[in-house]
Order: sequence, then structure tokens, then C-alpha cells
Amino acid sequence: MLNERQRSLMQLLLEKDSHIKLHELAGFYSVSERTIRNDVNEVEYFITQYKSELERDKSQGVMLKMNDPEKKEVKQWLQHAGEYTIRLSPLERMITILGILFQYEQPVTSKTLSDIMHVTRRTVLDDLRKLEDYLESHQVGIQYKSNKGFILDGRELNIRRSYKELSNQFGDDKTFEWLLEHLNIPEHDILLLRDKITRLLQWKMPELTDFALQGIIIHSVLSLQRLKQNKTVQLPPYEIEELKKYEEFQTGKQIIAVMEEFADDFICEEEASFITLHLLSSKTLRHIDDQEDHKLQQLVQRLIAKISFQSGIDFMDDTQLEQGLIIHLKPAIYRLRFQLGLNNPMKHQIEDEYDRLSQWITWNLNEIEEEFGISFNIDEICFLTLHFAAAIERRESRTLTKVILVCGSGIGTVQLMKSRLKRLFPEIMVTEVIPYHKLQQARSTEGADFIFSTTPVEESSIPSITINPMIEERDQQKISELLIKKQERKSGPVLENVLKSEFIQLDVPAEDWMDAIRIGGRPLVEHHMVEPKYIDAMIQMVTENGPYVVLDKGVAMPHARPEEGVNELCLSFVRLSTPVHFGHEANDPVQLVFCLGSTDAETHLRALRQLVTALNEENSKSTFMTGDSEDILQTIKEASLL
Repeated sequence: MLNERQRSLMQLLLEKDSHIKLHELAGFYSVSERTIRNDVNEVEYFITQYKSELERDKSQGVMLKMNDPEKKEVKQWLQHAGEYTIRLSPLERMITILGILFQYEQPVTSKTLSDIMHVTRRTVLDDLRKLEDYLESHQVGIQYKSNKGFILDGRELNIRRSYKELSNQFGDDKTFEWLLEHLNIPEHDILLLRDKITRLLQWKMPELTDFALQGIIIHSVLSLQRLKQNKTVQLPPYEIEELKKYEEFQTGKQIIAVMEEFADDFICEEEASFITLHLLSSKTLRHIDDQEDHKLQQLVQRLIAKISFQSGIDFMDDTQLEQGLIIHLKPAIYRLRFQLGLNNPMKHQIEDEYDRLSQWITWNLNEIEEEFGISFNIDEICFLTLHFAAAIERRESRTLTKVILVCGSGIGTVQLMKSRLKRLFPEIMVTEVIPYHKLQQARSTEGADFIFSTTPVEESSIPSITINPMIEERDQQKISELLIKKQERKSGPVLENVLKSEFIQLDVPAEDWMDAIRIGGRPLVEHHMVEPKYIDAMIQMVTENGPYVVLDKGVAMPHARPEEGVNELCLSFVRLSTPVHFGHEANDPVQLVFCLGSTDAETHLRALRQLVTALNEENSKSTFMTGDSEDILQTIKEASLL
């Protein structure tokens, strides 16, 4: 909103029917031209709500272009405008209007809203229309009572949900400040209620995040305001009985007991149930194990396997990713089940930056949705995308080349090397800086890729090169060649060098999924790529973790851990004459079985990515389904170029 000088400038422009030069305005107000230019920009933004504009001319200055009716309305506004200098954004105005309607028992006029927010009635009416569109999706309306004003209309449950979801976009700190300033509850009572609920939840639910704790406090304060108006939540009896089964219901009742200290009357059981919903849907900092979590863990493992398959990035051993997804999904399931929205303020940025990853996650959430009877919205999908994006960054950080620096002349020289390396090769991480006489101790250091030394190193188990401390051009060339060779080793072989003709079997009968895995593993054992026990390990993985290896319609990729008997990177392909069932509701029956054996978590990724790309292409997948050996090998060869 305009400050005092800007309002004066607005008044001056209204009265002037010709151009005014900026330096004249600056002199009139005794400010710099830069300041007056900023003031003009503010005025220009302000008049857009009146469908008006400023005409600018480099030589003549600025002039207001506004019709008489709009001029009259602005002049009236200027007469009543006070010293209110904070300009609310359209979103903040919507939340403020909803908050005002939320707490007022009687209809509220547009003039009242205009006075509170220091905007014109026209702006208020525009905001009300936008708010009405938002509330419609929550089955809440804004009813206009003739000559009285506006009032919310709808089920109390929907009204509270709509306000909580919209205020999430405002930020809970701002929402709490707004409550202190505007609610018809004494500020002392609000602060005391906050402190008591905080202590209770820190004792009963210490795993809650600060964001979740603040959200529950805000919900409690808003509920108290509505209860003072005799507005209570009505939940179906079967939902209440379901919620009573959770420990969080008892915590909800304790919160209600705290609220009753500030209420005028007894608070009903439905309110405790509604608070229980918020507790269940709140983010926590740790994973709490129970039977439902075990089922969720299995579904998360399948989701990770599918994303690994489609992306060509092996997330299977990332326990941090698995735990992070479980911790996020447990409250998310309750949020989605009971329509308690959680806004993701970064969703547009996440969609733009991780578009493909977000799509893969969207495609593979069907099992979780079916199991829990929910449907993921874009906000929650983007939260899940962030977990996978973080896992990718962790992988990338592990791909840094680790180097030990050694110097025979002194530690100062090697520190110079370290500084120059950091500038010239940011992909190198120096793990240890030591003098030459301590090199023997460093040889036991795990994880180092190379030794860079100022003097020749003999009989080292770690590859080494000798370089000048100044890291001259020829030294830079040496280092670059080492990094290129390392990258070639890490990227792994192409698909045609792994999925060879001797590992392909077409139109083979199998009794069941276990027999299909045995058939796929047989040529790998015969060529000594894996030990016989590896086949049993692949079967055991499916038995223990479910059909997560079924990664797409009709496609499965059984595998086990490298230490279970993998001698060399390998991949076999079996096309079954009759599809078999692995127990996957969505993607059974399976006809294409690829048995994978990898020596580590990275070597197979290049070939896997190429195979995934081929199977995601309709014609290539059709070749695997119906083509002969020659056609399949040609498809594999073409995929190896990707």
C-alpha cells in the first residue's frame, strides 16, 4: 500500500492534467530522483487495480491516464487512507479475508474488509471472487446477505480444512502473528494456550517437526475461536471409532482439555477426533515401527525398485531414501485420506527442475494409492520427488575422486598443491595430506582413488602419479587422463556387452515365477558369471520383499546383492511361452524376465539405463515380446548407442 509521500504524489497526479518531470517531483519532495522514481513505480502498480496507467515520456515526465469515475473513487480512498504502509499480496489478502469471515459470527461488509486491509472495495470484490473459486473446490461457499454483507456457508469440517490449507501457503509464523492481531481472543490467552500445547506435545510426541507443532497450535487456536461461536466439527461415527484406535487420540483429548481452560463450555469428542487427524497427518523426525509401517515399507521398496528400473539409477541400497520416504508417507497418507492439504511452496520449481523424475514417481504410486485408498496430489508428489532428488545428489557426492596428497619436502608445499587442485579440479576431494615418510600408514586408508605425490611412490596398492607442486600444464594433463579412465570404469559396459546371445532364451515354458527365475539364472551359472547360490538368493529376495521386481507390465528383473555370489556383471533374458504370476496386482502376468547380477552398485547402471530406455519405447518392447533372436539382438545393439 502507498506510504504518506506516495499518497501525496497520487493526489498531485490526480489534480494535474499534464506531464510532470521527475526532477521537478524530486525537488518538490526534497528527495533524490531515484527515490521519486521508486515512488512513481509504486503509484503505477497501485492504479492497475483501477484499469489505469501512467503515461511516461523521457523529455516531459509522467502523466496520469485515468477516467473520471476511477479518479473519484481514488480520491475517496485517499481521504480515508491512514498510515497503513504494508502492501498485502493477493494471496495474503485472500487469507486475511477468509480469516475475517472465519471468526465473524455476523456477515461482514466489503467496506469493513476494505478498511481492515486498506484497499479499495473494488479490490475486495475481486479478491472475494478469487476466494470463492478456491472455496468451491472445498465445498464451501461465500453467501451474500443483502444489505448485511458476506458470510461463509458450508460444513464446519470443510470450512476449517479450507482455511488450514490456504494458510499453509501463508506460512505458519505469519498465520500465528495474524491470529494474535485479529482474533477475538485475548493475546495473553493465545500465548498461554500455545505454551501449554507446546509442552504437552514435546512430552507426548517429541518426534514432531517444528513446522508440524506450529500447525497444530494454529489449528487449536482457530478451533477455539469457532467453538466460541458454537461452531463444532461433525465427523461420521465410523471415522471417530477408527481414530480412537490410535494413541494420538488420547493426545488429542489432552489438547482438548487444555483448550477447555480457555473455552466457555465443554468441548465435544468430535473436536478431539479432528485434532487426532492433524496429529496423524503431521510430519515427524523419525520412523515409528508398527504393523502398518511394515506394509508401507514393502510398498516403498517396490516404489524405489520401479524408479531404479525406469531411471537407470540404482536406489535399492539407499536406506536413507527408504527411511525418508516412510517418514514422509505415513502422515501424508492421513492427510490425503482425510483431505488435510499440505502446500508445497516449491512445487513449480520442482516440476520444472525434475520433470522426468516427477513423472516416474506419478506413474508408480498406484500400489500405495490402492492399498490406502488415497490419490496423490501434485504437492505430495513433489515432496516425494525431493527425496529422490536428494538421493541423486548423495550419489553424485560419492562419485568425487578421492586423493591422498604426499610431499617429500614439507607440508607447506603439499598445502599449495591442495589449493591449486581445488581450483583446477573441483571434482577431486583431498582426503588426506601427509608427508612422504607417513605414506605407509596411509596405504591402509579405505576409499582413496589415487595418490598425487611430489616424489615417485613405489610399491603402492593405490595408483599414483608424480606431479609438480605448481601443477603445471603437463601435470594437469596427467590428472585429466586419470579422471577420464576412472569415469570410463565407473560408467560400465554398454548393454550389448552384458546381454549377450548366449544369455537369451525365447518361448520357454515355466511352471511358476520361481521356475522362471531358475531358468533365467541357469546360463549365468553355466558361464560362471554367478554362483549357483545366487539363483536361490534372487528367489529369496522376492519371497521376503514381495513382487517388487515386477517393474512394468509383463516385465520382471529378479536380482540379489553382489555378495550373494556374483562373479562378473551379467544379464540374462527369458521370454516365457506362457506368462506367470509373481503376485503383482497391476503388472502381472509376467512374460519377460531379465535376471541381473552386478558386482557393485554402479557398474551395471549404463546397461540398465539403455535397457530401460528400450523397454519404454513401444516398438522395442514389442520386439522383446514377439521378435526372433536376430531382431532382439539388433534392438539391443541400437539401445547400446543411447
